[in-house]
Amino acid sequence: MRRLLAAIVFLAMVWPAAAPAADMDAETIARRVGQVFAGYDDFWVWVLQRFKKADGEETVIDGRAYFKRPNKFRLNFGQPPFLIEGTDGREYWVYDRDKNTITYEGLDDRPAVHPLLIVFAAGDQMVKALDKYFDVDALEETELAVVEKKLPAYKLVISLKPEALEEMREKAGNKLAATGKQTWTFWVDKADFLPRKIQVDFATGDRYTFELGRRLGEEHAGKLYRFYDNRGLDDRNFTRPSPPGVKAEKLDSHQD
Repeated sequence: MRRLLAAIVFLAMVWPAAAPAADMDAETIARRVGQVFAGYDDFWVWVLQRFKKADGEETVIDGRAYFKRPNKFRLNFGQPPFLIEGTDGREYWVYDRDKNTITYEGLDDRPAVHPLLIVFAAGDQMVKALDKYFDVDALEETELAVVEKKLPAYKLVISLKPEALEEMREKAGNKLAATGKQTWTFWVDKADFLPRKIQVDFATGDRYTFELGRRLGEEHAGKLYRFYDNRGLDDRNFTRPSPPGVKAEKLDSHQD
């Protein structure tokens, strides 16, 4: 399911790079988020990822997401990592410790990238994407609860248009399964216009949630870690590794 989700997002969502201070409608919030990300040459942030199936079964993992402009990305899950996704801007690769493999494919082939890569990439077409791919279902001022803390936030709810899904399915060579309605909810921190929580709901009842700046463990309860920006991240962090004894396998385009 994550691979399907990421493929859809890769074809649909990019973020903007500029915005004036204006009334907070969906377009303005999207522009402000892009403006903030565009101000970072690179950064890293803790990520708490939840996947909850319709039957109630839930998987929760945490890790670190790294990004370097324009589109270098790495996400380590676990310590030591048991799953790593990354790109050097030319190819997208995934290391799976349990399978003892590294799979990779060209980024130009539109592989199933992790959704956070698209959120971080801060392009210039989010407003166009809202018009073409999404319906704005709700926009409200709210609070984002972080255990005992409550942060003032904007809550933006959008849903993928059925005709947009059909178009993307055609571009992917009909490799995408039908998923019905897909709803995205963003909680954007009013203080810095960074998305602190992103939730994706499927018509099947499955749900993904990404909390940026959160970690697992009692010692981290109630803490919201910041984005560690402009750190001078080394390009070698994003290059596909070649550890001894791990099989590297090139995937066909649009392979699930």
